[in-house]
Amino acid sequence: MWGLLKPGIRVLERVSFARKFQLLFVLFVIPLGYALWVMTSSNLAHIEVLGSEIDGMHGVQALSTVEQELHQQRFLLARWKGNDKAAEALLRERSGKLGEALAAAAEQVKLTPSEETGRQLEALQASVAELDLAVLGKMALLDALERYQKHSPCSPCYVSRSPPTAA
Repeated sequence: MWGLLKPGIRVLERVSFARKFQLLFVLFVIPLGYALWVMTSSNLAHIEVLGSEIDGMHGVQALSTVEQELHQQRFLLARWKGNDKAAEALLRERSGKLGEALAAAAEQVKLTPSEETGRQLEALQASVAELDLAVLGKMALLDALERYQKHSPCSPCYVSRSPPTAA
C-alpha cells in the first residue's frame, strides 16, 4: 500500500502549502462544474418541452371555439332531423358562425408555431364545405351526425386521418 502512495506523497512534498490548496480547490470545482452543467442542460430541456406544451395548449384553445360551434350545429341538426322546425331556422342562422370560428382560430394559430394545430385547422377549413346545410338536409340523421363527428378536432378519426373501423 505504501508503494502506491509514495509517488503522490513525494510530489506533494515538493509543492508549497498554497499550491496544495489550489490543487484541492481545482479538484473540488471540476466535479461541481460538471454537475452544474448537467443540471442546467436538463432544466433547459424541460423548459423547451414546457414551451412546446404551452404552444400546443394555445392551439387547443384556438380549436376549442371551432369544436364548440361544431357541437352546437350538430345538436341543432339532430333537433332539426327530429322534426323540430325551429331548430332548422336556428341552424341556418348559425351556419356562418362556423366560418367565423375558423377564421378566429386561424388568427390565433398564426401567433403560435404549433405545426399539428395548423395542419388540423387546414384540414378543417378544406372540409367545411361537406357541412353545408343543403347537403346535410338530404342525408339521414346518422350519416349527417357522423359527418359532423368526422370533422371534430378532437375526434380520433380526425386526428389520425383514417376512416373509422367497424367493430
